[in-house]
Amino acid sequence: MFRDQNTSMKVKGVFIRAVVPDSPAAKCEKLEPGDRILAVNGVSLLGLDYERITTLNTSPGGKF
Repeated sequence: MFRDQNTSMKVKGVFIRAVVPDSPAAKCEKLEPGDRILAVNGVSLLGLDYERITTLNTSPGGKF
């Protein structure tokens, strides 16, 4: 997997800032700070702005 510490400064998108210890994300050992999230539960985040992403996240019956 390609990892670039400066990627979040060059590319728009949703990036992991931190992984909470003992969380499901930490236990899977695949996610690291700086990783870009491309989709969640089959919903692509590419091209969406922050407001739209938070709407997906908080809407009743939202996908994630």
